[in-house]
Amino acid sequence: MCKSLLTALSLLFITHLSAQSVSGMVQDSKTGEPMERVLMVILEQKKTVPVATTYTNAKGQFSFENLKFKDQEFTLTTKMVGYTEFQEIYKTSQFPLKINIKLEPTASQLKEVEIEGTRARVTIKDDTVSYDAKAFKTHKDANVEDLVTKMPGITREGGEVKAYGEKVQKVLVDGQEFFGEDANIALKNLPAETVDKVEIFDAMSDRNAFTGFNDAITTKTMKLKTKPGMNKGNFGKGYAGYGTTGRYQLGGNYNYYNGSKRISMLGMANNINNLNFSTSEIVGAMTGSSNMGGAGGANMMRGMSFGMNVSGAGGRRGGFGGPMSNFTVSNRDGINDAYSFGMNYNDKWGKNKNTTVNMSYFGNRTDNSMLGQTNQRNLLDTLNTLTTNQNEGNTDNNFKHRFSSRIDGKLDHKNSYIWTNKLNFGDNNGVYKTEVNNFFELSGGSLKNINQTSTISRSVDFNTNFLYKYAFNRKGRTFSLNSIVDVNSQKGNSLQNINTERGGLTNIFGLDYV
Repeated sequence: MCKSLLTALSLLFITHLSAQSVSGMVQDSKTGEPMERVLMVILEQKKTVPVATTYTNAKGQFSFENLKFKDQEFTLTTKMVGYTEFQEIYKTSQFPLKINIKLEPTASQLKEVEIEGTRARVTIKDDTVSYDAKAFKTHKDANVEDLVTKMPGITREGGEVKAYGEKVQKVLVDGQEFFGEDANIALKNLPAETVDKVEIFDAMSDRNAFTGFNDAITTKTMKLKTKPGMNKGNFGKGYAGYGTTGRYQLGGNYNYYNGSKRISMLGMANNINNLNFSTSEIVGAMTGSSNMGGAGGANMMRGMSFGMNVSGAGGRRGGFGGPMSNFTVSNRDGINDAYSFGMNYNDKWGKNKNTTVNMSYFGNRTDNSMLGQTNQRNLLDTLNTLTTNQNEGNTDNNFKHRFSSRIDGKLDHKNSYIWTNKLNFGDNNGVYKTEVNNFFELSGGSLKNINQTSTISRSVDFNTNFLYKYAFNRKGRTFSLNSIVDVNSQKGNSLQNINTERGGLTNIFGLDYV
């Protein structure tokens, strides 16, 4: 008897928890089109926890299998953005259920949601400081120099851009060099609107970057990342102006970007003392010896090394000569006529684009002329007065040509190389003349000095650097071979003449002139 009763109760419980199924289709009530990705939810009556959920497929179909309920009723509901909600109560006695649902589009529109936030202007990761260019406002025609000098830690001092007190020596555009190591050219001639991010970091040499050895000798480098979509197209700008007394200026730049191939050209001409795109391009001469007579000088240096740089110097030095820095002049008094032209080329060569090539040329000419006059009157005593008139005139003609190239090639996953070349030519011709007239009113005597100095100089610098790199299978183990050749030549002549004329100078300051 008990056994029969237990059997009956078990059958009743199994029947109550028997598996059930619900299926059907969801359509748009207006178009009749099946609706995909509609959320279907089944809830037990008076409960909020879903028993099962699913989504309609591409044909608008849905299916629930093996459903189990304790209650006699359940709720089927739908969720879809832009449509009214469907909700219906069904009884478990209706299983199996096949339901076709048509949803009504809602007439109400979602309200606009505006999210306000603060853009991260500066982020620091390891030794790299990164700036978001969009967080710094500039005028429409601003260049990159105008942009970066608005960023904290970056300043413009003496015509140079400095980052955290150090001169920015190199600018990379999307990882590629732009006009070699002249940072000023890149900063002054790239439009600010093309830049997305600016990074400042201390770059190691190519060899140290490969081997991982940090000798603490780094170059302050600025890396510019262009905005998406700016790596293809043409852009540039031009300007011209004319003023009184024949003053003028004109110039411009043009950029062609097509993926990895990038060509940039720039030029300028003016007679308003705007010397150049970069003050480091100006090459001048020394003002001559302080002694009367002639002087000549020559200095030659050649070096070759493998893995290190060895150099020696020889030759005789006269009143001219000196280190290469003596050939560099800053903005001089007077009128300066400047003419400049430059080109930069970047591309990736090879079938697999595994060779990166950068070439640049920059040339300029600067003509300087200066006229000056000074009038001075000195009372020597109660009876005698000295009047001094000084006239001076200088003319300088400076020429500079610079070519640089860098080829970064990868032969395979172990072998690679970097080959860099630099060639600089500089010429200078200058004449400097000073005339000083001294007149003594009491005696009527006079003293006249004429000083004229002529200089001619020429400099040639050539450097080629080849770095071969090999990476072993073991991480951190490398081999590199570095070959460097330097040829530096500086030659110059300086001639100075001094003429002195005197008349009627007798018994002045207790001295007798004959």
